[in-house]
Amino acid sequence: MVLAGGHLSRRVGGCVTARAGGGVDGITEAREVMNIREASHYLGVSPETLYRYICEDRVPAFKLGNRWKFKKAVLDRWMEQEMRRASRGRQLEQARRR
Repeated sequence: MVLAGGHLSRRVGGCVTARAGGGVDGITEAREVMNIREASHYLGVSPETLYRYICEDRVPAFKLGNRWKFKKAVLDRWMEQEMRRASRGRQLEQARRR
């Protein structure tokens, strides 16, 4: 871990992740375009996990300048697809056991 620009940074896989201090308090409604903290809170994962998903190209995100951004509508569609994929996987596994 290194200190970069006042933020704690760490290399995860091939990506450098940054963790700013403080949590995401008081977010009652997700914004249409979210930053890494807001999106990680919305998805229920840590910012570090979300950075890993970005590096593994597992979650839809885009860079605006040097910051990762997430569109709520795109994340919602992605979550629906992931839930359908997981459900199909469970159904196939149950069918194999029979």
